[in-house]
Amino acid sequence: FDYLSELHGTDFETHMEVYAHLYSYKKRQSVALKVKIDRDKPEIDSLQPLWAGADWPECETYDLLGIQFKGHPN
Repeated sequence: FDYLSELHGTDFETHMEVYAHLYSYKKRQSVALKVKIDRDKPEIDSLQPLWAGADWPECETYDLLGIQFKGHPN
């Protein structure tokens, strides 16, 4: 998958979730990933090293929800 079209987080009462929507131009396929993370320590690996377009959405998700993205340059 060569294009990250969307990345955002959601805060639930019991946990948090991070969603990433990816697209492959070569295969003309899309996939959505959903990861459930601990609400007490919201942390997940950054997608920014794989898709540069994750930079800004990860910063916004951190600012709005406090989700840490390990390996993010900022």
